[in-house]
Amino acid sequence: MIDLNCLWDHLRPHKYNILFSGGGSPIPSVHSIMHFLNEAPFVFDGKIIWKSNFTENSYIYEIFPADLWVQDFKFGNDECALKLSGIKKYWKLVLNNFNILCRRNEPIIIRHLLLPGHLHCCTARILSALSAFKNKVLLSINPDFIPEYRSLEFGLARLINDKEKDYAYSMATRLGFHIIT
Repeated sequence: MIDLNCLWDHLRPHKYNILFSGGGSPIPSVHSIMHFLNEAPFVFDGKIIWKSNFTENSYIYEIFPADLWVQDFKFGNDECALKLSGIKKYWKLVLNNFNILCRRNEPIIIRHLLLPGHLHCCTARILSALSAFKNKVLLSINPDFIPEYRSLEFGLARLINDKEKDYAYSMATRLGFHIIT
């Protein structure tokens, strides 16, 4: 068990002003992070950044305090999500959680990993669906897919080429997104 007072004592002299929680699903960490924040021996007035794949139950996004949300948005449909990640009802989950955050009116960065051969079924659909919110989000397009475990099995055994990268950036620009790197 980590001694929270010891951890807070270490953080205070360095005047950290950001807490970042990164990872796929925040569910395993929520209790610990809330406990950590509640046990602070001083008022933490820094920023809280929460990164997630946004595929879990929506209650977390209704209650968790954050100053900036970083949402991974990988798949443009349920079929690709199920085949490549084993996630059921992906599209509904991520759109629902995205809409909750939009209602909270807090800054959101959308991170989209380009997948080889998935420009039309995933990238184009994501950008089209989110284009109505282009003034509420910053978009980060990641063309750095690296084929790893089981990539060959799923037709992903290659890097993103320049044509695919140009297509994604051109579409995002044409739709009016604010693109960040």
